[in-house]
Amino acid sequence: MAHISLRQLTAFVAVAEAKSFNQAAENLNLSSSTVSNLIAELEDRIEFSLFERTTRKVSLSEKGMEFLPYATSTMRQFRIAEAAAIELRDRNIKIVRVAVPQVVAATLLPEIIAAYTAENPDVRIHIVDSPVISLSDQVVNGTADIAIGPEQPVADGISISPVFESRWVLWCHPDHPLASKMQVKWSELKPYVICAAGSDHERSLASVLNNLPPKDRFNVSDIVESVTTALGLVAQNLTIAMTPEFVGKLGMHRHIKKLNLIDPDLSRRYVLYSQGDAWVSEPVRNFTEYAKSFLKNYQL
Repeated sequence: MAHISLRQLTAFVAVAEAKSFNQAAENLNLSSSTVSNLIAELEDRIEFSLFERTTRKVSLSEKGMEFLPYATSTMRQFRIAEAAAIELRDRNIKIVRVAVPQVVAATLLPEIIAAYTAENPDVRIHIVDSPVISLSDQVVNGTADIAIGPEQPVADGISISPVFESRWVLWCHPDHPLASKMQVKWSELKPYVICAAGSDHERSLASVLNNLPPKDRFNVSDIVESVTTALGLVAQNLTIAMTPEFVGKLGMHRHIKKLNLIDPDLSRRYVLYSQGDAWVSEPVRNFTEYAKSFLKNYQL
């Protein structure tokens, strides 16, 4: 397949958003024929139609709908790169890109950034939101310099450094039958509606289930994408949810109860992903060491 150009992707995203070739051309300050040619070139490269055209409207084809998120993501990364280039050109700014899942971005990382940039005001830390399963890929493909998150299998050339462990805890509403307890055995969860936050957590819980006797095993009733959604459901007494303990910062204002999970006592391991022996800039190297030290001493 021949290379896809940035101009072609820009035209595709613009037409998809405007649902009109003429409006997309106006938004891009191009002629309609130029936009049409760019779309035709892109369709020729990828060998499928992106749009279904009628005399009245333009709509995405089935494959066009599937391709759009990838094109949009590429454009977003381009804008990030463009902004970084402007900063590097106009200011004496050093940039470190850190890939993290949403829950780390909402809890631990802001504290690390605030502490680090207070001592290093010439360094800008960019957060790269990422699913857990893609953390090492973000480092491999150059989207991020380092990544922090739960330990996962890694691609070749990626090194991992353990940074902290956080034990699994249970969250429930104050009126839930389990709320009167201080701690709960995993085997006691079987009768209840249970929510897992993301397929990543579901896989982690699956390893727990495999170690329980068959009579004590429970089923995850629902899977939501984010921990904040799971805790919101808990706050309405619609479910109970298990998370690593450090997630408690997201649950404090929701007036829900945290219970220790026992028999067995289990923790989730968090690591820092880096490029192994590859060369990295001094700001990346310094921030990496700072993050490791910060998390090692972090009070979860």
